[in-house]
Amino acid sequence: MFAADYYGAPHQNVLNAIGSLASNWGRGAYGGDELTRVAQHAVRERFGLCDDAGVFFVPTGTAGNLLATATLVPHPWQALMCVENAHMTKYEAGGPESRGHKIIPLPHKHGKIDILRARGIVHAMRQDTHQVNPGMLAVANATELGTAYKQKELYAFGQFATDCNIRLHMDGSRLGYAMMATELPEIFRSYGFDTLMLGLTKVGALDVDVLIVADPVLARTVAVYYHKQCGYTRARMQGAAVQVSAMLQDDLWLKNASRANQMAVYLRDTLWKRLRVDAAYPVETNALFVKVPPKVAQALKEGGWAYIWTDPWENDDGCVVRFMTSWATTDEHVDELRAFLEQEMFHK
Repeated sequence: MFAADYYGAPHQNVLNAIGSLASNWGRGAYGGDELTRVAQHAVRERFGLCDDAGVFFVPTGTAGNLLATATLVPHPWQALMCVENAHMTKYEAGGPESRGHKIIPLPHKHGKIDILRARGIVHAMRQDTHQVNPGMLAVANATELGTAYKQKELYAFGQFATDCNIRLHMDGSRLGYAMMATELPEIFRSYGFDTLMLGLTKVGALDVDVLIVADPVLARTVAVYYHKQCGYTRARMQGAAVQVSAMLQDDLWLKNASRANQMAVYLRDTLWKRLRVDAAYPVETNALFVKVPPKVAQALKEGGWAYIWTDPWENDDGCVVRFMTSWATTDEHVDELRAFLEQEMFHK
Protein backbone atom coordinates (compact mmCIF):
# COMPACT_ATOMS: atom_id res chain seq x y z
CA MET A 1 0.00 0.00 0.00
CA PHE A 2 2.86 2.41 0.74
CA ALA A 3 5.51 1.36 -1.79
CA ALA A 4 4.34 3.93 -4.38
CA ASP A 5 1.76 6.67 -4.94
CA TYR A 6 0.11 4.42 -7.53
CA TYR A 7 -0.96 1.76 -5.06
CA GLY A 8 -4.17 3.67 -4.45
CA ALA A 9 -6.94 3.21 -7.03
CA PRO A 10 -7.85 5.93 -9.54
CA HIS A 11 -10.36 8.42 -8.17
CA GLN A 12 -14.02 7.60 -8.76
CA ASN A 13 -14.57 10.89 -10.60
CA VAL A 14 -11.95 9.84 -13.13
CA LEU A 15 -13.53 6.43 -13.62
CA ASN A 16 -16.94 8.06 -14.01
CA ALA A 17 -15.53 10.41 -16.66
CA ILE A 18 -14.07 7.50 -18.60
CA GLY A 19 -17.36 5.63 -18.30
CA SER A 20 -19.24 8.60 -19.74
CA LEU A 21 -17.34 8.32 -23.03
CA ALA A 22 -19.77 5.71 -24.32
CA SER A 23 -22.44 8.40 -24.68
CA ASN A 24 -20.17 11.45 -25.01
CA TRP A 25 -17.44 10.49 -27.45
CA GLY A 26 -17.72 13.22 -30.04
CA ARG A 27 -16.05 13.50 -33.42
CA GLY A 28 -12.36 13.71 -34.13
CA ALA A 29 -9.15 11.72 -33.67
CA TYR A 30 -5.53 12.39 -32.69
CA GLY A 31 -6.60 15.20 -30.38
CA GLY A 32 -8.81 17.00 -32.87
CA ASP A 33 -11.94 16.57 -30.80
CA GLU A 34 -13.95 18.80 -28.50
CA LEU A 35 -13.16 16.87 -25.29
CA THR A 36 -9.43 17.34 -25.86
CA ARG A 37 -9.85 21.03 -26.64
CA VAL A 38 -11.87 21.52 -23.44
CA ALA A 39 -9.22 19.79 -21.32
CA GLN A 40 -6.37 21.74 -22.89
CA HIS A 41 -8.23 25.01 -22.34
CA ALA A 42 -8.77 24.08 -18.69
CA VAL A 43 -5.02 23.57 -18.22
CA ARG A 44 -4.16 26.88 -19.90
CA GLU A 45 -6.73 28.72 -17.83
CA ARG A 46 -5.58 27.11 -14.58
CA PHE A 47 -1.98 28.20 -15.14
CA GLY A 48 -2.57 31.56 -16.83
CA LEU A 49 -1.09 30.49 -20.17
CA CYS A 50 -1.64 32.03 -23.58
CA ASP A 51 -3.96 30.33 -26.07
CA ASP A 52 -1.02 29.02 -28.11
CA ALA A 53 0.87 27.48 -25.22
CA GLY A 54 1.41 23.76 -25.64
CA VAL A 55 -0.60 21.27 -23.57
CA PHE A 56 0.33 17.69 -24.38
CA PHE A 57 -1.14 14.55 -22.86
CA VAL A 58 1.38 11.78 -22.21
CA PRO A 59 1.01 8.36 -20.56
CA THR A 60 3.77 8.78 -17.95
CA GLY A 61 5.97 11.33 -16.25
CA THR A 62 9.00 9.74 -17.90
CA ALA A 63 7.42 10.39 -21.30
CA GLY A 64 6.92 14.05 -20.42
CA ASN A 65 10.51 14.41 -19.21
CA LEU A 66 11.77 12.86 -22.44
CA LEU A 67 9.73 15.29 -24.55
CA ALA A 68 10.89 18.25 -22.45
CA THR A 69 14.52 17.22 -22.91
CA ALA A 70 14.11 16.85 -26.65
CA THR A 71 12.46 20.27 -26.81
CA LEU A 72 14.79 22.30 -24.61
CA VAL A 73 18.18 20.83 -25.55
CA PRO A 74 17.98 19.98 -29.27
CA HIS A 75 21.75 19.87 -29.89
CA PRO A 76 23.87 16.80 -29.02
CA TRP A 77 26.62 18.91 -27.44
CA GLN A 78 24.18 20.27 -24.88
CA ALA A 79 23.67 18.64 -21.49
CA LEU A 80 20.96 18.65 -18.88
CA MET A 81 21.51 19.23 -15.18
CA CYS A 82 19.61 17.71 -12.26
CA VAL A 83 20.30 16.54 -8.74
CA GLU A 84 22.32 13.35 -8.48
CA ASN A 85 19.38 11.36 -7.09
CA ALA A 86 16.76 12.74 -9.50
CA HIS A 87 14.21 10.49 -11.13
CA MET A 88 15.49 11.56 -14.55
CA THR A 89 18.94 10.15 -13.90
CA LYS A 90 18.20 7.13 -11.69
CA TYR A 91 14.75 5.77 -12.54
CA GLU A 92 14.01 6.42 -16.22
CA ALA A 93 16.19 3.73 -17.80
CA GLY A 94 18.32 6.26 -19.64
CA GLY A 95 15.35 8.07 -21.22
CA PRO A 96 16.94 11.55 -21.35
CA GLU A 97 20.29 10.09 -22.41
CA SER A 98 18.61 8.20 -25.24
CA ARG A 99 18.55 11.41 -27.26
CA GLY A 100 22.30 11.78 -26.84
CA HIS A 101 22.40 14.18 -23.91
CA LYS A 102 24.85 13.88 -21.05
CA ILE A 103 23.40 14.35 -17.56
CA ILE A 104 25.37 16.52 -15.15
CA PRO A 105 24.56 15.48 -11.55
CA LEU A 106 24.29 18.30 -9.02
CA PRO A 107 24.87 18.25 -5.26
CA HIS A 108 21.82 18.71 -3.08
CA LYS A 109 20.55 19.04 0.46
CA HIS A 110 17.50 16.94 1.28
CA GLY A 111 16.90 16.58 -2.47
CA LYS A 112 17.06 20.31 -3.25
CA ILE A 113 19.54 21.69 -5.79
CA ASP A 114 22.42 23.77 -4.50
CA ILE A 115 22.00 26.70 -6.91
CA LEU A 116 25.35 28.30 -6.06
CA ARG A 117 27.18 25.10 -6.87
CA ALA A 118 25.17 24.82 -10.08
CA ARG A 119 26.32 28.30 -11.13
CA GLY A 120 29.92 27.35 -10.50
CA ILE A 121 29.62 24.15 -12.50
CA VAL A 122 28.09 25.95 -15.49
CA HIS A 123 30.79 28.61 -15.45
CA ALA A 124 33.60 26.07 -15.24
CA MET A 125 32.26 23.85 -18.01
CA ARG A 126 31.70 26.75 -20.39
CA GLN A 127 35.32 27.79 -20.04
CA ASP A 128 36.41 24.46 -21.52
CA THR A 129 35.39 23.66 -25.11
CA HIS A 130 36.28 20.02 -24.51
CA GLN A 131 33.22 19.67 -22.30
CA VAL A 132 29.51 19.65 -23.09
CA ASN A 133 27.54 22.87 -22.75
CA PRO A 134 24.88 22.83 -19.99
CA GLY A 135 21.64 23.81 -21.68
CA MET A 136 18.84 22.73 -19.35
CA LEU A 137 18.17 22.51 -15.64
CA ALA A 138 15.55 20.00 -14.50
CA VAL A 139 13.96 20.77 -11.14
CA ALA A 140 11.88 18.09 -9.43
CA ASN A 141 9.12 19.51 -7.25
CA ALA A 142 8.45 17.74 -4.99
CA THR A 143 11.97 16.29 -4.84
CA GLU A 144 12.88 12.63 -4.71
CA LEU A 145 13.21 12.99 -0.94
CA GLY A 146 9.76 14.52 -0.58
CA THR A 147 10.86 18.09 0.09
CA ALA A 148 9.21 21.05 -1.66
CA TYR A 149 10.71 24.28 -2.98
CA LYS A 150 9.58 27.58 -1.49
CA GLN A 151 8.73 30.64 -3.58
CA LYS A 152 12.10 32.35 -3.11
CA GLU A 153 13.90 29.18 -4.17
CA LEU A 154 11.86 28.96 -7.37
CA TYR A 155 12.54 32.62 -8.13
CA ALA A 156 16.25 31.86 -7.72
CA PHE A 157 15.99 29.24 -10.47
CA GLY A 158 14.46 31.80 -12.80
CA GLN A 159 17.30 34.22 -12.13
CA PHE A 160 19.84 31.45 -12.61
CA ALA A 161 18.31 30.54 -15.97
CA THR A 162 18.37 34.14 -17.14
CA ASP A 163 21.93 34.78 -15.99
CA CYS A 164 23.29 31.53 -17.41
CA ASN A 165 21.12 31.32 -20.54
CA ILE A 166 19.74 27.93 -19.55
CA ARG A 167 16.29 26.46 -20.16
CA LEU A 168 14.21 25.41 -17.14
CA HIS A 169 12.11 22.26 -16.85
CA MET A 170 10.05 21.30 -13.83
CA ASP A 171 9.59 17.59 -13.32
CA GLY A 172 6.25 18.03 -11.59
CA SER A 173 5.09 14.44 -11.37
CA ARG A 174 4.42 15.26 -7.72
CA LEU A 175 3.65 18.95 -8.28
CA GLY A 176 0.29 18.86 -6.53
CA TYR A 177 1.90 17.66 -3.31
CA ALA A 178 4.48 20.45 -3.49
CA MET A 179 1.87 23.12 -4.18
CA MET A 180 -0.21 22.10 -1.18
CA ALA A 181 2.85 21.79 1.06
CA THR A 182 4.08 25.33 0.36
CA GLU A 183 0.81 27.10 -0.56
CA LEU A 184 2.35 28.22 -3.84
CA PRO A 185 0.34 30.64 -5.97
CA GLU A 186 0.44 30.51 -9.77
CA ILE A 187 3.33 28.12 -10.27
CA PHE A 188 4.45 28.46 -13.83
CA ARG A 189 5.16 31.71 -15.64
CA SER A 190 6.05 33.62 -12.48
CA TYR A 191 9.20 31.56 -12.03
CA GLY A 192 10.39 31.40 -15.63
CA PHE A 193 10.00 27.68 -16.34
CA ASP A 194 9.91 26.76 -20.03
CA THR A 195 8.28 23.36 -19.57
CA LEU A 196 6.46 21.71 -16.73
CA MET A 197 5.06 18.29 -15.96
CA LEU A 198 1.63 18.49 -14.35
CA GLY A 199 1.51 15.21 -12.45
CA LEU A 200 -2.01 13.78 -12.37
CA THR A 201 -1.59 10.01 -12.26
CA LYS A 202 -0.03 10.09 -8.80
CA VAL A 203 -2.98 12.07 -7.43
CA GLY A 204 -5.84 10.00 -8.82
CA ALA A 205 -5.82 9.84 -12.63
CA LEU A 206 -5.65 6.46 -14.35
CA ASP A 207 -2.97 6.82 -17.01
CA VAL A 208 -2.34 10.41 -18.05
CA ASP A 209 0.11 13.19 -17.28
CA VAL A 210 0.42 16.59 -18.93
CA LEU A 211 3.44 18.36 -20.39
CA ILE A 212 3.05 22.15 -20.58
CA VAL A 213 5.23 24.15 -22.98
CA ALA A 214 4.97 27.90 -22.41
CA ASP A 215 6.58 29.14 -25.64
CA PRO A 216 4.20 28.72 -28.62
CA VAL A 217 7.14 28.25 -31.02
CA LEU A 218 8.55 25.42 -28.91
CA ALA A 219 5.05 24.06 -28.50
CA ARG A 220 4.59 23.76 -32.26
CA THR A 221 7.89 21.88 -32.49
CA VAL A 222 6.70 19.38 -29.90
CA ALA A 223 3.29 19.05 -31.55
CA VAL A 224 4.63 18.48 -35.08
CA TYR A 225 7.61 16.30 -34.29
CA TYR A 226 8.47 14.91 -30.88
CA HIS A 227 5.01 14.13 -29.52
CA LYS A 228 4.15 12.10 -32.59
CA GLN A 229 7.64 10.67 -33.12
CA CYS A 230 7.77 9.25 -29.61
CA GLY A 231 4.39 7.57 -30.01
CA TYR A 232 2.40 9.70 -27.56
CA THR A 233 -0.16 11.13 -30.01
CA ARG A 234 -3.05 8.82 -29.22
CA ALA A 235 -5.61 8.13 -31.94
CA ARG A 236 -8.37 8.25 -29.31
CA MET A 237 -7.20 11.17 -27.20
CA GLN A 238 -10.61 11.52 -25.57
CA GLY A 239 -9.76 8.91 -22.94
CA ALA A 240 -6.87 11.03 -21.69
CA ALA A 241 -8.74 14.32 -22.04
CA VAL A 242 -11.67 13.42 -19.79
CA GLN A 243 -9.28 12.34 -17.06
CA VAL A 244 -7.52 15.71 -17.18
CA SER A 245 -10.83 17.57 -17.04
CA ALA A 246 -12.01 15.47 -14.10
CA MET A 247 -8.82 16.08 -12.14
CA LEU A 248 -8.89 19.84 -12.71
CA GLN A 249 -12.56 20.27 -11.93
CA ASP A 250 -12.85 22.00 -8.54
CA ASP A 251 -9.09 21.38 -8.15
CA LEU A 252 -9.64 17.71 -7.35
CA TRP A 253 -5.94 17.02 -8.00
CA LEU A 254 -4.91 19.49 -5.29
CA LYS A 255 -7.50 18.23 -2.81
CA ASN A 256 -6.21 14.70 -3.33
CA ALA A 257 -2.62 15.90 -2.90
CA SER A 258 -3.51 17.68 0.33
CA ARG A 259 -5.11 14.52 1.68
CA ALA A 260 -1.98 12.49 0.86
CA ASN A 261 0.27 15.06 2.56
CA GLN A 262 -1.86 14.93 5.70
CA MET A 263 -1.67 11.14 5.79
CA ALA A 264 2.14 11.25 5.54
CA VAL A 265 2.24 13.43 8.66
CA TYR A 266 -0.16 11.08 10.41
CA LEU A 267 2.03 8.10 9.45
CA ARG A 268 5.17 9.89 10.68
CA ASP A 269 3.55 10.74 14.01
CA THR A 270 2.12 7.24 14.45
CA LEU A 271 5.43 5.48 13.86
CA TRP A 272 7.22 7.84 16.23
CA LYS A 273 4.67 7.71 19.05
CA ARG A 274 4.10 3.97 18.93
CA LEU A 275 7.45 2.58 17.77
CA ARG A 276 9.93 5.44 18.22
CA VAL A 277 10.78 5.21 14.53
CA ASP A 278 11.86 8.66 13.37
CA ALA A 279 11.89 10.30 9.92
CA ALA A 280 15.24 10.41 8.11
CA TYR A 281 14.29 13.58 6.19
CA PRO A 282 11.76 16.38 6.71
CA VAL A 283 8.21 15.28 5.89
CA GLU A 284 6.87 18.06 3.69
CA THR A 285 4.78 16.19 1.15
CA ASN A 286 3.55 12.59 0.87
CA ALA A 287 6.89 10.81 1.38
CA LEU A 288 8.25 9.41 4.63
CA PHE A 289 11.76 7.93 4.87
CA VAL A 290 12.79 5.91 7.92
CA LYS A 291 15.77 3.76 8.87
CA VAL A 292 15.07 0.16 9.87
CA PRO A 293 17.15 -3.03 10.28
CA PRO A 294 17.99 -4.77 6.98
CA LYS A 295 15.77 -7.80 7.65
CA VAL A 296 12.83 -5.54 8.45
CA ALA A 297 13.43 -3.61 5.24
CA GLN A 298 13.32 -6.84 3.24
CA ALA A 299 10.08 -7.87 4.93
CA LEU A 300 8.53 -4.47 4.16
CA LYS A 301 9.54 -4.75 0.52
CA GLU A 302 8.29 -8.31 0.12
CA GLY A 303 4.98 -7.37 1.68
CA GLY A 304 4.54 -4.40 -0.65
CA TRP A 305 4.69 -1.99 2.27
CA ALA A 306 7.74 0.07 1.31
CA TYR A 307 10.40 0.81 -1.28
CA ILE A 308 13.99 0.18 -0.21
CA TRP A 309 15.89 3.41 -0.69
CA THR A 310 19.42 2.39 0.32
CA ASP A 311 21.26 -0.90 0.13
CA PRO A 312 19.94 -3.14 2.94
CA TRP A 313 23.39 -4.58 3.55
CA GLU A 314 25.41 -1.41 3.19
CA ASN A 315 26.04 -1.21 6.92
CA ASP A 316 24.97 -2.91 10.12
CA ASP A 317 22.81 -0.17 11.60
CA GLY A 318 20.07 -0.45 8.99
CA CYS A 319 18.88 0.98 5.73
CA VAL A 320 16.41 3.64 4.67
CA VAL A 321 13.01 2.68 3.32
CA ARG A 322 10.42 4.97 1.72
CA PHE A 323 6.71 5.04 2.45
CA MET A 324 4.43 6.94 0.05
CA THR A 325 0.92 7.95 1.01
CA SER A 326 -1.78 8.68 -1.56
CA TRP A 327 -5.20 10.31 -1.76
CA ALA A 328 -6.66 6.85 -1.01
CA THR A 329 -4.61 6.22 2.16
CA THR A 330 -6.78 5.80 5.26
CA ASP A 331 -6.17 5.72 9.01
CA GLU A 332 -6.77 1.98 8.83
CA HIS A 333 -3.98 1.55 6.28
CA VAL A 334 -1.59 3.41 8.59
CA ASP A 335 -2.61 1.22 11.52
CA GLU A 336 -2.04 -1.93 9.45
CA LEU A 337 1.45 -0.76 8.53
CA ARG A 338 2.25 0.15 12.11
CA ALA A 339 1.13 -3.31 13.29
CA PHE A 340 3.19 -5.05 10.60
CA LEU A 341 6.27 -3.00 11.41
CA GLU A 342 5.87 -3.57 15.14
CA GLN A 343 5.64 -7.32 14.58
CA GLU A 344 8.78 -7.38 12.39
CA MET A 345 10.83 -5.15 14.71
CA PHE A 346 9.90 -6.38 18.15
CA HIS A 347 8.18 -9.77 18.01
CA LYS A 348 10.39 -11.84 15.74
